[in-house]
Amino acid sequence: MNKFVVFLGIPLILTASMAWGQAIEPRPVAPRQPEGQISLEVQEYQRLPKSGPVAKRLSAFQSFVDRYPGTQLSLRVIRDAAIFFILQDTGNDLESLGECVQWMGKHLESPAFEWARYRQASDSLILDRIETHVLYARVLASYADAISMGGAAERSAGVYNRALTVLNEAQTEWDNHPNFYRLRSDLAEGIDFTRAWCLHGKGNYRDALRGYTNFLDRFPSSDFVPAALWNASQCLQVLDPSGSQQRMSFYHQRLEEEFPGSPETAMLRSLRNSR
Repeated sequence: MNKFVVFLGIPLILTASMAWGQAIEPRPVAPRQPEGQISLEVQEYQRLPKSGPVAKRLSAFQSFVDRYPGTQLSLRVIRDAAIFFILQDTGNDLESLGECVQWMGKHLESPAFEWARYRQASDSLILDRIETHVLYARVLASYADAISMGGAAERSAGVYNRALTVLNEAQTEWDNHPNFYRLRSDLAEGIDFTRAWCLHGKGNYRDALRGYTNFLDRFPSSDFVPAALWNASQCLQVLDPSGSQQRMSFYHQRLEEEFPGSPETAMLRSLRNSR
């Protein structure tokens, strides 16, 4: 893992993604389909492969969404695909990750999934639509990370920008429903953290640092806190390594005292041992 200690890289994808995965809980399924098709859709959903080759799983996801565009279960299949790529450490599989990004974008930007279709829907369905969009941004950011680590910084900047646009779209819909914070505060966390992450990846360290700092103030008990502490310290290291020692030490101390078993603390110790 030492080669990834520099700043963003794969460790952030892994640790932040694990935190996201822990926050996801099963919710009641209520697909909107004509009578007689509901059971078929649910059955097909339940038969989707939960293991096996990436290409096979992605193909099954694609086929399901093509058959049932715009439904709640299709949203959850897209969400499941995103979580799969985030949690399975597929950062080195640039081709599959890129295919997933194209597939998700193709559907989420299509008329079947446009925001206007969900305006009169249940809170559960609208929340699923927002969550899927946030996860799409997460996959875009992961894809941009992988591109950047391959040496194509200019190309990755465009993908980060796309992720930021997707986050803004999710934020706009989220802001239209003030009651959603009580129901799913983790989505607000995901939007804010991923925005800082994208700015960090683009090299906008000052804006990223501000984002991480605001995140730590706003969500002190979030599962993303260890990643935010570590990433904030890395931004400081780039911006002002000599003048920010006290603040960096504070973030590192918090990691060691509050999150001794976190991957970020392990990276911190590894960095110290390598000096």
